[in-house]
Amino acid sequence: MAKEKTDHRKAVPVATRLRLWVKAGGRCELKHCNKAVYEHSITLADGNFADVAHIIGSSEDGPRGNEDSKDLQIEFSNLMLLCKECHPLIDTFEKKYGADKLREWKAEHEERIEMLTGISPEIPRSTILKFQINIGDRIIGISDESMFSAMFNMHPPKFPLDKKGIRIVEDEFDIKSQDQKYWEKFAETKIRDKIRFNLERDINGKRPVHLSVFGIGPIPLLMYMGRVIGDTIQADIFHANRKIKNTNQIWSWQSKEFDKYPEIIVENLLSKVTDKVAILIALSDTINKKQYEDYVDKGYALYRLTVEKPSIHLIKSPNQIEEFSKKYRFLLNKIQHIHGVNTEIHLLPAIPASLAVECGRVLIPTKESNIFATQIQEDKTFLPVLQLV
Repeated sequence: MAKEKTDHRKAVPVATRLRLWVKAGGRCELKHCNKAVYEHSITLADGNFADVAHIIGSSEDGPRGNEDSKDLQIEFSNLMLLCKECHPLIDTFEKKYGADKLREWKAEHEERIEMLTGISPEIPRSTILKFQINIGDRIIGISDESMFSAMFNMHPPKFPLDKKGIRIVEDEFDIKSQDQKYWEKFAETKIRDKIRFNLERDINGKRPVHLSVFGIGPIPLLMYMGRVIGDTIQADIFHANRKIKNTNQIWSWQSKEFDKYPEIIVENLLSKVTDKVAILIALSDTINKKQYEDYVDKGYALYRLTVEKPSIHLIKSPNQIEEFSKKYRFLLNKIQHIHGVNTEIHLLPAIPASLAVECGRVLIPTKESNIFATQIQEDKTFLPVLQLV
């Protein structure tokens, strides 16, 4: 008579299961999933919708199984809390989801949960302002994980006031429009009204006292967003570094030092006794004479903010944003002193998104007026599209 095959899998102890639930925060540990497994994703009914999955299979012939399978069956380090979609996924495609990768994701997830749950109630929170406007026919993504990581990596670290924050996401903006009224209506309805509403409302019983700003979009709209925020509320402006391979670190500052960075230079390109001024802000790229010759022909005085070698990779530290803010504010004061308080100023920008936001924040509506943001056209010249103050 043939001997019956028996299942020698050990039962995971209740204490180990409880530890896993706590360490995972009741969420699926597969990278980018993070689904709550204590409620049904559609009906939101309470329940246990989790699987305790093995990294090294519970048997040698199981997914990622090997000679250590039996010894690791109930080891906490070999267990992951997964939703009922992700568990069969990692077992069906075991070559794609190798043991080393799963261990790394488990560790990342549990470290993040420990950090979040370890936050003292007394630590000030920051409201996320996520700004995404399409440039041309596409919108560039900003993941929640990359924002949270950037905030955690600040010194001292910042923590989200809530998960949603203020989100301005639009994918149908016509950047080629030369109609100033179109730009103004979009800015007022999609940016100004939404930000003002959110800054005035209560979030979890508290009004926002600090913003963490993550923005990608047309430069004039980023300037406008910065002007709406103003400097009456504290804010950290983050900068996307596209050279970073780890997508979760794109918005994290790569350096905290300052003295090695290029000096921002304030130049007077064309002196004139006039109440019309153009400021060339050439930091991510150069602006050649052909691009601004129309302003020369129209009798504008010209000033320039630049560095020795403009580059799209210029900004690496929050200190650089602060230094830009000081030089930019100094130039605005100088122009007002020389040309008068009612001077019309046009900003011609070749700058990173983070500095565009700061351009708007620095403006003081009670002090300045007639400041316009310009947009570069297909012929590489600049057209005023949006009045900031």
